[in-house]
Amino acid sequence: MLAEGWSALTRLHTPNAEWNHGEGDAVLRLPRPEPGTMAVLALTSPALGLVRVRTRGGRGPWARLYEAGGPVCARLPLPAREEDSVQLELRLEGAWRLAVLGAHVIRRLTPEAPRLNGWGGDVLALETPASERLAFHHTGPGPYQLRRLTPTLRPAEVLAEGMGEARLTLPAPTGFLQIQTRSGWTLDGGEGTVPGPPPR
Repeated sequence: MLAEGWSALTRLHTPNAEWNHGEGDAVLRLPRPEPGTMAVLALTSPALGLVRVRTRGGRGPWARLYEAGGPVCARLPLPAREEDSVQLELRLEGAWRLAVLGAHVIRRLTPEAPRLNGWGGDVLALETPASERLAFHHTGPGPYQLRRLTPTLRPAEVLAEGMGEARLTLPAPTGFLQIQTRSGWTLDGGEGTVPGPPPR
């Protein structure tokens, strides 16, 4: 299961990404694809211990971006700031790779494409749904959380969270959504029916 997730995330569709590689703790300053705009951090690591990622703007305080047990397979929201770079602090034991990506990589759930599958954490854009309900299926044994994000990708309210395999139906929000998990998931904004497991 862990190997499957690690393999899935290392195949992220980011052909033009500039990947940074390392091992263990690190402090990095990386350019934003478009200065002053929101971005997405793609992070992968097979580390099994606690993984912590913090970010900050300018000389301000560090803010937690991610904290969970590894391995980590995630795309994480980087809110818009008036700077041309992103400061990151990594705390983990093991190899990692990451890339700062433009907001164009955010996948969209639309009435024409009302279903998305994924593995690991992701940032999604939810346009006007075909239904007033949103169905979420979590397929793994670990924790999951769905959190609404503001239009600039800052964290807002938690919509759902739990542990293990789950099938949930909740009111369909619009705007940006962050899924935090280390397992597979399916999100369906079509008819509001709970979907089956994602294809392998």
